[in-house]
Order: sequence, then C-alpha cells, then structure tokens
Amino acid sequence: MSISASQIWGVIKDCIGKDMSKISMPVIINEPLTALQKGAEMVCFCEDFFRKAINEKESTKRMVYIAGYNAATYFLMKGRTGKPFNPMLGETYELVTNKYRFVAE
Repeated sequence: MSISASQIWGVIKDCIGKDMSKISMPVIINEPLTALQKGAEMVCFCEDFFRKAINEKESTKRMVYIAGYNAATYFLMKGRTGKPFNPMLGETYELVTNKYRFVAE
C-alpha cells in the first residue's frame, strides 16, 4: 500500500506553524518493516557477488561484481519509497539462511 502525493500534502499542510514534537505522523507513511530488516535485505546478495569478486584475478571484473551488488540492492528497493520504522531500543533482528547469518541490534 502506498501513499499518494495528495495525502502527503494534506499531512504537511496541517503541520505548518506547529511544534514538530507535537505532530503525529500517519503510520501509512512507513514501510511495514524496521530499519534492521531493511539492512538485512541489503546484504542478501552480498556473499554471491563478493565471493566472485574475491576469486577474480582481473581488477575490472572485480569492480563489475561490486557494481552488480550495488545494482542488486537498488533493484530490491525499486518502488519502495516509504520510511522503515525505527527499531526500538534493544530490538534485534536475525536472518539465517543456508549461506549466511545476519544479526543486527
């Protein structure tokens, strides 16, 4: 579910001249995941691309693998412009696959 520009403008228009600490933002502006989960998504292709880059002898091909990794992470974010929820103090996230284990706090 995405938020339209008119909905965002309605929220901004109501905030003009108010103390920012007193304004509650609608939850629909956020993505339904936390920043920890979004960070885990960023490393999901890491092992494939980095292992190939490490084993590559030619420097230009290593650069291509790293550029491919960056492109892959942006592909995951395509169309997802919402802000992730801030993690609560002490919140952890663990992602375990057969290739790697990602732990974040």
